[in-house]
This record gives sequence, C-alpha cells and structure tokens, in this order.
Amino acid sequence: MLVLVFINIIICLIVAYLCLKTFSFDFSIWTVGINFMICGAVLALSALPVRNDFDENSVLTFLATIFIIIGAILFVSSLIMHVPKKFDRNNLGNLGVILTLSGIIAMVILWHRPLVWTQALIPEIAVIIGIVLLVKNRLK
Repeated sequence: MLVLVFINIIICLIVAYLCLKTFSFDFSIWTVGINFMICGAVLALSALPVRNDFDENSVLTFLATIFIIIGAILFVSSLIMHVPKKFDRNNLGNLGVILTLSGIIAMVILWHRPLVWTQALIPEIAVIIGIVLLVKNRLK
C-alpha cells in the first residue's frame, strides 16, 4: 500500500504542476461548500471497507464529519447570503484538486495496512477522477 501511496503522490504532483498555469481561485462560498461535502463523502466512503478496524475507521469518519459539517455550513450560508451559484470549468479543476487530495488523504491514513483492493478502490477512483478533471480543465 505504501508503494501505491507514493505512486499516487508523484503522479498528482506532476499533474498539479502541469495544471498550475491555468489553475484559478474562482471560489465562492457555494463552490467551497460543495467541494468540502464531496471531500467528506469520499472520506466517508473510504471508511466503509475498514469499518471493523477502529483506528482507521475513526480517523476517516472524523475527517469526513468535519468536512461535511463545514461544507454544509458554507452551503447553507451561501443560500442565506444569495451568493451566485455558478459551477463552471474552472471550478471543475478545483473539484479535481479536492478529489485528488481526499483520495490521497484516505490512502495515507490506510498506508500501513496490507494491500486489499476493496480498501484502496474508493481512494483510487477519487484520485483518478480528480486527475481526469484536472487534465480536462487544462486541455480546454
């Protein structure tokens, strides 16, 4: 699992470096709330295969809860303040960064476990989708 974590980190660093030229900070409270809730959902889904192991499950569940609560607070406050709700191509790149980071966070928490594909599947899918969104944002 440690080799898989290092490979993902190296690939994500290369893709993030190549995408930095068009990376924008076009965040609003609404988009940050959505991104945080998606990150929390990825971490919560990553905790399901290790639900019998208290240490990893509790850390992933705690982080997922924090991200979901902060995302929900930001989302509700954006609805109250009538923030413009736009989610364009630049925000897809930001979502790609969030998905990649949430997958790497889950894999770093699970790195000392033996490699079982059911435990690495959700973080790997999140990293792959995040990289695809980053590359797609860079190519357009």
